[in-house]
Amino acid sequence: MGTSDSATDDDVSDFCIVIKKRIHGLNEPKYVAMYKDRPRDIREAFSNAMKLLTYYNCKAMLEYTKITIQTYFKEQGKGHLFMSRPEFAITNTKSRKPKKSKELIGTPATETVIKHGLELINMYISDYCYTIDLDEMLEQLLNYSYKMKKKFDIVAAMGQCEIGDEEMMGINPALLHDKSKEVWQDFGYYTDSEGRKRHGAIPTKNEYETR
Repeated sequence: MGTSDSATDDDVSDFCIVIKKRIHGLNEPKYVAMYKDRPRDIREAFSNAMKLLTYYNCKAMLEYTKITIQTYFKEQGKGHLFMSRPEFAITNTKSRKPKKSKELIGTPATETVIKHGLELINMYISDYCYTIDLDEMLEQLLNYSYKMKKKFDIVAAMGQCEIGDEEMMGINPALLHDKSKEVWQDFGYYTDSEGRKRHGAIPTKNEYETR
């Protein structure tokens, strides 16, 4: 909740979202961005989260009970920015037509899910602790207490992020636009082979010779 929606600051979590760059070839995974705040109007936090997800071209693994943010994103036409529920977090029901995972958003706030997220964080730290350069993230990881987990918003966000990363195993990240293959070409005024002044992409010497 935003500060304007609650009468006390006791036992209230901050809004937090972390962005993780997935492992790609020889490039190691790394947490590249974090937003943590408790603004007066919670929609400000939702808007900032939407901007981060759009800028980094990624999706969020959300805690399912956060209904307000789901409604906000859907109203903005951005409901597709949330990941579907992972297979391991789907509880089998006795109903004849249980909901498919793609129809469910995010993870339930169960002890099983929380502990699984912590296990994944532990594996990430064991392998890539040296990639973490966000001071507040390091501080929470060092001081984390399961009993006081509501006070560790960054760790909770990391758990969701790691679950999302695990769910995308087998889906290899790829560059949307490989700038390394681009060839630079000067642009401006030039005189063509017939002595006429022109404006545009300036031809190279080889292009003149082939004309």
